[in-house]
Amino acid sequence: MTAAVALWTAGGPGIGIGHLSRCRSLAFALRDAGARVGIVADAPASALALFEWDGLLVQQATEVDASRPEHWWPFAGDGGARVIVSDRPNVRPAHVAAWRAHGVQTIAHLCDDGADRLPVDLFINGDAAPPNLEVLAPVVRVGPAWHIVRPEVVQHRGAPLSHAPVGRVLVSLGAADPGGCSGIFAAALAQGGPLPFDVTLVVRDDVVGTVPALPRLRITPPTPDLPGLLFAHDLVVTFPGLTAYEAACIGRPVALIEWSYLAPYAAAMAAAGMAVTLGGAPEAATRLRTVVRDVDHLHALAVRAHAAIDGRGAERVAALILAHAAGQRASLLSLHPSS
Repeated sequence: MTAAVALWTAGGPGIGIGHLSRCRSLAFALRDAGARVGIVADAPASALALFEWDGLLVQQATEVDASRPEHWWPFAGDGGARVIVSDRPNVRPAHVAAWRAHGVQTIAHLCDDGADRLPVDLFINGDAAPPNLEVLAPVVRVGPAWHIVRPEVVQHRGAPLSHAPVGRVLVSLGAADPGGCSGIFAAALAQGGPLPFDVTLVVRDDVVGTVPALPRLRITPPTPDLPGLLFAHDLVVTFPGLTAYEAACIGRPVALIEWSYLAPYAAAMAAAGMAVTLGGAPEAATRLRTVVRDVDHLHALAVRAHAAIDGRGAERVAALILAHAAGQRASLLSLHPSS
């Protein structure tokens, strides 16, 4: 029986595009596996325009009333196993209860937020270290092998860069740019004197005015071709999220800026030997000038992270969800990172 899978997600300036990107990639994998797939996205058109959707059913929803299926079930008619995948903050137990009441058979949750209070069937988290939560789901899969990256990233995947000197640095701090870190980082770069490498800084148009003009600093707006930008640079400076894992998959070393609630995630990636931390935005600009000199260390980080993020996370997650929907308990037990 064909499963009908609705992915409920969110994206935009206040939250970034990581959840949106992950659900898009998972939707492709689910569709390739034979499922009927739709995405319900609390996201502005500007965020959706950063991606090619290749025929996927995408329904915008600025609010979701759990009691109204038309707010979260994008399909017309019935048929097949009903599956919900939630990947966004602010999912509540009331949503789960409503989904159950309307015949949803399998519910998977991919976001840390809510994992300790949502009675879902599966919790899947692809970060370097599992969240410090008592997860309620009976089926739990965590670790980098489950990290979902875009198919466009996988297409760029190759061997990690050699031990060559760092000449091109990409700085991409996400669509949300929390704390105005892009401008703070660029200002600190300017105070350090002439740049010994080229820097490409990805920022929204409304943030450009906070960035000082510098020789060897190029500013570019968010682009659908971020994978191409990652591939064209020798080192990626970012937060511990979507961009960091995509850079790792391509084989680029990653240097992480620590900010607020993201700091523990940066520490986890560093502890796993997948990235180097730079501290907060002001000191990160200074530390970066030192970090780029240790090309052997950067190469070792890139090799380790490249092996951990192999680009097959979406396939694994899709197979796990569909096995649960089909009641294949033996398949659930056999699906592990080596599969």
